[in-house]
Amino acid sequence: FMTRVGNILGPVLRTAWKGAPLGQSNATTDRTRRVVDYSLGVAIGFQLTTIGPLLADSVSGTPQRFIYLSGRDPSVPTEPVRPPAQPDWYYDNMPHGAWTVAAPIRAEIRAHDLAVQRQELSVPELDSHALLTRVKLAGLLAALELRNNIGEDDWRLAGIVWQTSCAVRDVLMEAVKAEAKVKSEEKAKADANRQMYVEGAKRDAADKTLQRIVENVANHVKKNACTGCKKKCIREKGIASRDRRLYPLEDVLDEAIAQGLIREEDEIYVTND
Repeated sequence: FMTRVGNILGPVLRTAWKGAPLGQSNATTDRTRRVVDYSLGVAIGFQLTTIGPLLADSVSGTPQRFIYLSGRDPSVPTEPVRPPAQPDWYYDNMPHGAWTVAAPIRAEIRAHDLAVQRQELSVPELDSHALLTRVKLAGLLAALELRNNIGEDDWRLAGIVWQTSCAVRDVLMEAVKAEAKVKSEEKAKADANRQMYVEGAKRDAADKTLQRIVENVANHVKKNACTGCKKKCIREKGIASRDRRLYPLEDVLDEAIAQGLIREEDEIYVTND
């Protein structure tokens, strides 16, 4: 879905992740939309064979905005687990007012930003939104308890989620690279086989052409079309003008001699008949 021409899903997702205004102007007023003051969460189910385009869009920043979790877990219990109770965290039950973040968390974020700006810390491309993602995760954990303040425990748990996401993401990256390597090797093998076929076909065609010229020379010598078949005579009368540039005369004569069609006697060529 990320690779279709004209696709705007990536830019829309990146905009919505920040909570920036969303909108699209169309030809008529009734189809114009502009969304503000919203909160959006997106859950997408991927497989190893389909997640490649998303991870490849790191330059635009799309994969940095996702949390990656695996549907496989060796510790899954044998017996079904009772679903959790429906959380009572609707908007009306949330405290109103601005969100607050604990001072130690703000200090950690600022220290990180300063280190990046001072070029004391290099952040991997896929981790460029790590802190903001972690703040969002911590905020969700606080919201589950109907709080609009992010505490250090929320921050610690969000860090665990982030590290888990990174581990899953890295496994996915390696799997995608491995699959791409296999496809590249298969393509290289197919290209090599195709090239061998083409070259083989060319050699066959060349061999047939040479054989035709050799037989023409042998027929010319056999008919004794000129008085004493010397090289000049064979070149000018035994080989068609279109064929003279294809093979050196010496090569043609050597091949005819090798096949036993003609022989040389005192610089004159005769047949073996």
